[in-house]
Amino acid sequence: MKTVFQQGRQFKSKKEIIVVLHGLGKSSSDLKYFMQEAEKKDDSVLAIDLHGFGETAVLNNNYKSETSIPYEYSRDDVFEILKQIPSDINIKLIGHSYGGGIALSILKKMAEENTSLNVTTVVLLSTFVKNLDKYYQDAALSGQNIQA
Repeated sequence: MKTVFQQGRQFKSKKEIIVVLHGLGKSSSDLKYFMQEAEKKDDSVLAIDLHGFGETAVLNNNYKSETSIPYEYSRDDVFEILKQIPSDINIKLIGHSYGGGIALSILKKMAEENTSLNVTTVVLLSTFVKNLDKYYQDAALSGQNIQA
């Protein structure tokens, strides 16, 4: 895993954490306002620099451009981080643009690997994912439980 930079706040009594995934070309530092607002509400927040972005770009500087970074790297990095969150903590997953695509791919990986993460809410902001409707249609027709 080459995702090393995370910023956030400690778990509070709410027993939930908001995990925020940034968009393409952005980083967790772009979520400063969100983090400030969460602090006012005493929310627990984890903002992650995705693979090749922000502070992780230093470790992943062998790509020609941001669009040449395989999304699976970010998906797998975030998936491993989410697995470390205790099962009694509800996870609210928010993804902006590219981060929304990563969030959806995490849900798909959870279903494919039959992995239980306590993801209770998924919020997608300005997310463009090719064949998004087809993903939901295929999941519904196959009888998969889409956790969101």
